[in-house]
Amino acid sequence: MLGTTHRADEIWKTGRERIEHSGVRYLELTFADIAGVIKSVSMSVDHVAEAHAGGVPYQSQQTGEHAMMLVPDLDTFTILPSGAAPPHTARVLCDIRWPSDAGGVGPRALLGRVLDEADQMGFVPQMAAEADYYVLDTDAAGQPMIDRDPSSYRVGADLANRIERARIDTLSALESMGIAVSITRHGGRAGQHEIRLGYEQLLTTADHTVTIRSIVKTLARRNSLHATFMPKPFAGQHGSGWRLRQRMLNKADGRDAWADRDHPYGLSEIGLCYLAGQMEHAAGMAAILGPSVNSYKRLAPEDDTPLSVAWGLLSKRPYARVPDAREGTPAQIALYAADSTAHPYLALAIACRCGLSGISLRSRITPPSDASPTNSTRGARSGASRSRLQPRLPLSLGQAIEALDADGFIRSSLGAPLYARYQESRLAEWAEYQAQVTDWEVQHDMGHYQRLHDPNHSTRHPHRA
Repeated sequence: MLGTTHRADEIWKTGRERIEHSGVRYLELTFADIAGVIKSVSMSVDHVAEAHAGGVPYQSQQTGEHAMMLVPDLDTFTILPSGAAPPHTARVLCDIRWPSDAGGVGPRALLGRVLDEADQMGFVPQMAAEADYYVLDTDAAGQPMIDRDPSSYRVGADLANRIERARIDTLSALESMGIAVSITRHGGRAGQHEIRLGYEQLLTTADHTVTIRSIVKTLARRNSLHATFMPKPFAGQHGSGWRLRQRMLNKADGRDAWADRDHPYGLSEIGLCYLAGQMEHAAGMAAILGPSVNSYKRLAPEDDTPLSVAWGLLSKRPYARVPDAREGTPAQIALYAADSTAHPYLALAIACRCGLSGISLRSRITPPSDASPTNSTRGARSGASRSRLQPRLPLSLGQAIEALDADGFIRSSLGAPLYARYQESRLAEWAEYQAQVTDWEVQHDMGHYQRLHDPNHSTRHPHRA
C-alpha cells in the first residue's frame, strides 16, 4: 500500500501464506468510512485473491453512500480473539477509494503520503493517543439506557462485575492482537473510562485506533453493556475527548528532533515551528478533529476543553500543551481539540501535515498563554489577558465547515476528490441536525410563547406581585 510494487508483492505473498497456515476461514474487512464510522464486511478466504487484485465493492443502501472499493492491506492480517468474532475469523484493515475519483486517494493512503513527506524531510513522526468513553448499562432489549446519565447509577455487584469483565476482556483481546493499552476509570466521573495507547508510528496509531474503537464496543455488548465514544453524551457531565500526544524523531539517528534542554520551554526551533503550523490551521482543522454536531457540545467549561487557539505549559484549557522536557523527558506536543468521532487516518494525516508545513515555512509562534519569564502570577494574568485576544475556534459544525472551506492548504492536502466527499458528508450531517426540532426547543419555546399570549398569565415582576 505504501511502498513500491515489489513491497506490495511481498506483502501479498506473506499475507497469503499466513492465511493458508492459520486455518482461518473468514476475513473481516474493517475500514473507516468517509465520516470516520468504523464498519466491517465479511468474506470467505476463498475470495482473497480477487479482493487483492481489484478490491471489494461496497455500497450501503441504508446510508446511501457512494459506491466505493475496499482496498485490503494484508500486512494488517490479525486473527481475532475468541469472544470478539466467530471462530476461524481474522481481521484485515482496508483503505477506501472511489472508482469515479480520478487521481484521488483514500484516507489511509493519504496518511501514507504524509509519512513519505516527513521521511523526505528527515523526520519520523510518532503519536500516542488517549480516548475517553462511557460504559452504560443496557435494558432487557439490549438497548443503552440513555434516559439517565451514569452518575445516577446505583452500581450493584452484577453491573460492577460486568464492567470489570468487559475491561479485562478488552485488555486481553487487544494484547492478543499485539496492541498494548491501559484502561482506567476517570475519578469522579461515573461510567467514564480512558484507554491509552503508547507512542507508535502514525499509521500504526491510526490502525490501532480503528481496532480499539471496534473491540471496546464489541466486548461491551458481549457483557450486556454499551460503550460509546460520543463526545458529549450527557448534558452537564464531562464529555469524551481524544488527546493526541505527538513527538518527532530524526530519521538519521533516531534522536529526539524537538528536545532543547536549554530553551525555556524545552522545545527546539523545529518543534516550535511544527506547533506554529498546527496553530495557524487550527480553525481549518476543527472539522477534521471534531467532525460531528455533538463535537461542539463538548466545548464547555466543565470539560476543560479549548475554546480559543492558544497553547500553554500548564494552562487548564489549551488547544495544545507542551510538557516541560528539560528534565530529561521526551519533548512532546499534545493536542486537546480532537474527539473520537474524528476519522483516525484523516485526523493524523492533516494534523501532521499542518505541523510539517510550519517546519517548511519556519512559522513563528507567540509565547505560551500561561508563561512569564519573571513572575508566574503575573504570567497567569497576562496569559488570561492574551487568551481574550486569541483567535476563537469554531463553536459549531457549521462554523467548522466554513473554516475548513476557507483553508486552502488543508483542502489541497486532502485533494479535490477526497475533500469534496468529506465536505459533502459533513454538510449532510449539519443539514440533518438543523432540520431537527429538539425537546428543549419544544419545552422552552412553546411554553414561553404560550405564556406571552395568555391573557390570564401575569408578567409582573415576582417581587411586585
